[in-house]
Amino acid sequence: MNREVKAIRSYSGVIPSALNPGVVAGFALTRELQDMMVITGASGTGKTCAARYYQQTTLGVWLVTMTPASSNLACCLSRVARAMGIEDEPHRVARLEEAIVSRALGTGGLLIVDEAQHLRVAALEGLCRLQDQAQIGIVIMGGETFDARLTNWTWRTCTPIGRFLALELPEEGDVTRLLAAWDVPCGVRELCHWISRQRGALHALKSILRAAMFMADNEEQELNESHIKAAWCDLRERA
Repeated sequence: MNREVKAIRSYSGVIPSALNPGVVAGFALTRELQDMMVITGASGTGKTCAARYYQQTTLGVWLVTMTPASSNLACCLSRVARAMGIEDEPHRVARLEEAIVSRALGTGGLLIVDEAQHLRVAALEGLCRLQDQAQIGIVIMGGETFDARLTNWTWRTCTPIGRFLALELPEEGDVTRLLAAWDVPCGVRELCHWISRQRGALHALKSILRAAMFMADNEEQELNESHIKAAWCDLRERA
């Protein structure tokens, strides 16, 4: 097997050609305008992959992932401070906010907050204040539940939200670029597109492709539908 193809298949990071260009463009525009953007979508729609790629390839971009443990304002700001490299972070929320603003002001940077569905309203409002005081771009990303809760939150009025982007399913072009980057044979691509429209979207498709490629390599065969279907059945049994 071609070494380049092997490297692509074993690569656990982001494959640029498989990214949603609209999401990446949204990051760039939000940073340029020093604005706020909200991106929502189910798991597997490419939000996190695009964020990691943009953060890895662009200076002045901070990526923070929230969890239930960081749902309140203090814990949220603490994670932002660590992402910005602030050492000896203050324990008081007001001082912590000041330290973050001081670090970010004048950088023209971009803060990307992933898994924001875990954040309470006070934490989201705190991010709004950061954007206004630090004059940076902020992108807030969350899952399907986040999208459903947005309409009931008054934090949306605390600062103008420049753009909203809802990702329901991966775009056909996203899947096509992924399949091309992974050198997937044309004969199985229709089946792969169908899988990308099921629960798990791109996450599920990548897992299935890795398993199917492993089967094909062990059998010293070209990847075919039987490998894809076997990997699909195995994933469903483990789900």
